[in-house]
Amino acid sequence: MKKRIIATLLAACTAISLTACAGAVPTAPAADSAAPAADTAAEAESSAPEGAQELSFWTFQAAHQTFMEDAAKRWNETYPDRPIDFKAETLGYDDLHNNLMISLQTGTGAPDIADIEISMYANFITGDEESIPLVPLNDIIEPDKENLIMGRFDNYANHGNYYGVDYHVGATCLMYNKEIFEEAGVDINSIETWDDFKEAGKVIREKTGKYIMACETT
Repeated sequence: MKKRIIATLLAACTAISLTACAGAVPTAPAADSAAPAADTAAEAESSAPEGAQELSFWTFQAAHQTFMEDAAKRWNETYPDRPIDFKAETLGYDDLHNNLMISLQTGTGAPDIADIEISMYANFITGDEESIPLVPLNDIIEPDKENLIMGRFDNYANHGNYYGVDYHVGATCLMYNKEIFEEAGVDINSIETWDDFKEAGKVIREKTGKYIMACETT
C-alpha cells in the first residue's frame, strides 16, 4: 500500500507537466522577465543519483514544497532504478500565477509541475483545446475513476480533458448545538447523507421551532 501511495503521488504530479511550447494562450500583463523570484530559498544542493530525471515544481505554499520534497525523497528510496532530481520553489501567490502564465506564453521557463490555485485554474484552461498549455491527464485519471471523487475534477476539466489532479482537500468541520438536537430527539450519528440532514432539519424545526443551520447571505 505504501508503494502504491508514493507511486500514485509522483506519477500524478509528473503528469501535471506543462507543455514546452505554449502556443496561443490568453494574453497576460507584460512583465520585465518571466523568471520567477522565489520568496523562499530552494536551491539546496541536489543529492539525486547520477542520471536522475530532473523534475521542477512551483508552489505558493511552503508546506506543499516540504510535502512534495519528502514524497520525492521516498520515491527515490522506493524506486532507486527510477530516481528523480526534484527541484522545488515557493513563490508568492501572485508571482506564481503571473510568472507561470508568462512562461507558458513565451514557451520558456515554466516548471514541470505547478500548484495552480483552484480559483485561478480557469485562466489556464480557457480557449480552444489546441491553445491550452497544460497536458491532459485522462490516461492517468480515467483508469482510476472508481476510486476518485470525480466532482472534484470538474474544476480542472475542459473539452473532455482533465488538466489537473486535486491532491489537497482542506478539512471542514460543522459544529452543532447538542442540547437542541437532544430536545428534538435527533441522533447526530444517524445523519450520514444530505437527505438525512434535510430530514433532521425538519424534525428539529417541528420539535423546537429552531432551524438546523444558519447561513450568511451577505
